[in-house]
Amino acid sequence: MIAHGQSFDWILCGSPTALICKGAALAVVEQRQKQAQSDDATLLEMEKEIFQLREKIHAFDPETARLQNIWSDEMIRLHQASLTGDCKLSKEERSAAVAAMPEAIEHSRLVAEQRPFRERSDELVEQMWSTPARTPEGRRAKLLVLLGHIMVDDWRADNREVDWEIKMARDLMIEFVGGEAAAQLRDQFAACRRYLRQSVSKPNLHRHKHRCLADQRTRSIDGQFP
Repeated sequence: MIAHGQSFDWILCGSPTALICKGAALAVVEQRQKQAQSDDATLLEMEKEIFQLREKIHAFDPETARLQNIWSDEMIRLHQASLTGDCKLSKEERSAAVAAMPEAIEHSRLVAEQRPFRERSDELVEQMWSTPARTPEGRRAKLLVLLGHIMVDDWRADNREVDWEIKMARDLMIEFVGGEAAAQLRDQFAACRRYLRQSVSKPNLHRHKHRCLADQRTRSIDGQFP
């Protein structure tokens, strides 16, 4: 209603001051939600890159594992032979002999080629963990990186296979994610391993045994092998 150029709608709808304040508050909330989504978009990008790097990293695993088995078996053989007196080489000489093997040299080359992918992945994980998640999608991204990249295989098993303690902890983490993202995660683990299983290809099943190949090789060839 308008009389003499004045609106009296506020009489029916409430105090004009309250309505103005309410509108301003809603605008602030909407702006914060948009900012949160924008901030978490960075987390989603990091999640994507981490899993892309993971594939590149573990593409090396079958060959590095094969090579490591060869030179580590030889290291064990020489060590045992030294205990029986069949090998007269000193510890340093045994390590040098193993280091000179073609398999050990190729193993070192592959580990060096793999290292930049690992370092970039570690850098992204550190950056991701220092970035607060502000939406369910952001929390989902961080949880999937935790379960699908950082934790051991047991944490990726579906609900029919996983240990009870892991299931309880995982369910609680999913609850903290909240929103539709949490529902999607529950469905994912209730059925078959989809996203997480796809992100870990079959040649990567023994990746934890070989994750520190470079360090293991250095320790062994430096003579610190038992």
